[in-house]
Amino acid sequence: MQIVILASGRGKRTKSKIPKSLIKLKSKSLFEKNITIYNKFSKKIITLGYKFKLFQKFLDSSYDQVINKKFLNTNMVESFFLTKRKIKKNEDILICYADIILDNKIKSKA
Repeated sequence: MQIVILASGRGKRTKSKIPKSLIKLKSKSLFEKNITIYNKFSKKIITLGYKFKLFQKFLDSSYDQVINKKFLNTNMVESFFLTKRKIKKNEDILICYADIILDNKIKSKA
């Protein structure tokens, strides 16, 4: 099963200077809290945009990275469309936002 993680937005309503999914809750960011779940997927595709270099310390070579250079003028749907070439055909896919906390049971239900 594959996952597309949408993380290209700015999260301007938070008034933060970092992407919303990298804001820390207690000791870990939202993105960090999900890494264990992301690693359960055979294929990981992530769309990045705003301050994308901040994500590099969390991403290894198992992530296919897609950069949305137009993140200021586009939305998550358009970011998702940028991943089209990376998605494996005939394989289940989970599409999720990077700024939510996933339940550990999510992969076992897929």
